Amino acid sequence: MTLWWNKETNYYGQHMKADQQISYTRAAHLARIDYGQRASDLFGRLPAGRVNFTTAERCIPSAGFDCAVSKRTPANAKHWPDTPLDQECASGVKCTDKYTPTFWSTKRLTRISTQVLAGSALNDVDSWELEQKFPPTGTGRHRPCGWSPSPGPVTAPAAAPPCPR
Repeated sequence: MTLWWNKETNYYGQHMKADQQISYTRAAHLARIDYGQRASDLFGRLPAGRVNFTTAERCIPSAGFDCAVSKRTPANAKHWPDTPLDQECASGVKCTDKYTPTFWSTKRLTRISTQVLAGSALNDVDSWELEQKFPPTGTGRHRPCGWSPSPGPVTAPAAAPPCPR
């Protein structure tokens, strides 16, 4: 079995110096898991089975806002309600008041799909779509209810508890 990861990078001011940036891995999320491989040939052949994980920004889009990574700025933080964007420091920018690593993700899981090797190709078997909802709590603030699957597997729908409304 091999696990394939995507990394998210952040920066902080090393030795309490905002202009002395150092990078670190802020988060990582699974891209895929490959099964049924031989240790002697991990990367030379297709696996017997694969699970793919698809992610998107942890963002709430609106009619005039599309959640593009380039729009992930402090001015747009309200679209990322559970993401501490005030802790993000980009490459080449002074990391003022950011003098220690912090660990969090800007990604959310949106889809899980499975594949199986048939002959010389991986064929799709099943998939699940996942949603992100931030329903009003009655306090004027939004709180995440978690990611609940849409009705269930895309290929075989099943009932799933909905997020509270």
